[in-house]
Amino acid sequence: MEVDNYRGIDIYNGTYDRGIDFPRVKNAGIDYAVVKATEGVDYTDPSFAANVNGARAAGLDVGAYHLMRATPIDRQAEDFLAAISGHGPYSMLAIDVEDVKPGEVSGLGKEAITADIIAIYKAIRTAGYPCDVYAYASASWLRNLIDVAACRLAGLKIWGAAYSSDTPENTDHSGEWDMWQWCSDGRVDGIGGKADCDVCYADVQTVHPVSTPAEIPSPAPDSYVVKAGDTLSGIAEAHGTTYQKLADVNGIADPNLIHVGQVIRFGPFPDSAAPEPATSEQTYTVQPGDTLSGIASRYGTTYQALAALNGIADPNLIRAGQKLQLAGVAHAAPSASVQSGRTYTVQPGDTLSGIAARYATTYQHLAAVNGIENPSLIYPGEKIIIE
Repeated sequence: MEVDNYRGIDIYNGTYDRGIDFPRVKNAGIDYAVVKATEGVDYTDPSFAANVNGARAAGLDVGAYHLMRATPIDRQAEDFLAAISGHGPYSMLAIDVEDVKPGEVSGLGKEAITADIIAIYKAIRTAGYPCDVYAYASASWLRNLIDVAACRLAGLKIWGAAYSSDTPENTDHSGEWDMWQWCSDGRVDGIGGKADCDVCYADVQTVHPVSTPAEIPSPAPDSYVVKAGDTLSGIAEAHGTTYQKLADVNGIADPNLIHVGQVIRFGPFPDSAAPEPATSEQTYTVQPGDTLSGIASRYGTTYQALAALNGIADPNLIRAGQKLQLAGVAHAAPSASVQSGRTYTVQPGDTLSGIAARYATTYQHLAAVNGIENPSLIYPGEKIIIE
């Protein structure tokens, strides 16, 4: 099997209704199936579990996707994670971005669409899924309505759809996309009707299989770990405060957007200027909400040094409870981006509120100084002016 000709299908309830004989699909040369799990909020594809189980039993690699709608993005992420839980492992997960109703999602604009995609991606990573995550859209959407560069910088792969007489035998889109949906009217033995056909430009089997997401440690008394269904106002009410105060303390730009696994603190941030002392064992236990770049800054080193020391392939992916070795990096000289005192270079996993806390300021001030319209959307490599 050639890696650049890895064949797949993506399926949903309508496909299942037409009938799928998964062993025949496998024998027809199909290697993987990406199965619809959820759409918007409060909708799980009724055939999701049957499709996943049938495809996996036939020896296909299995992925799952969410169809994004113009509804609260945190609830969409929660519903997707709830639906796919217990049905893994997955070879890939995907976020399907298109209009179900004319102008519904496209009317949000490029910046908001991109921010929503990245928000779901971050929720997936927070939940502990290490498999590849794709943003799916048509070629025109990828050109005009999605910031592909920002998605790639966040860690997403790109799955493009373009239909014509082109096929994987005569056309190669690997220079622009990681996966190509090349038709929606394909014929595959074992499927009683038309099929969405795909080709992936990477060996799906080499993607690290998902493990059970790490248990999230109990939060400190002055903090709370967001659970599925939580709202900031509900958390505030339960703890005798207001959502406005929680948003201010935690640097939350949009009080309607919190994520499962996010740590909500009830008091002022500690003095960020003083790094935490290294333990006698020279290790650090990752806490919910930590990022590798944030830990590195706390110990006066770089995320690259910590990643190299701990054998971390993806600096965006660390888990609560994970032990990080600090020997040889603790109390090293801060990176040039921190030493300058005038600018900071955004690292993978950084948030504007986290950078603000590090420099004893607010995310609102940094956003105003740097002309950042959406405080939830910053990119690795971006220079942040610190005043």
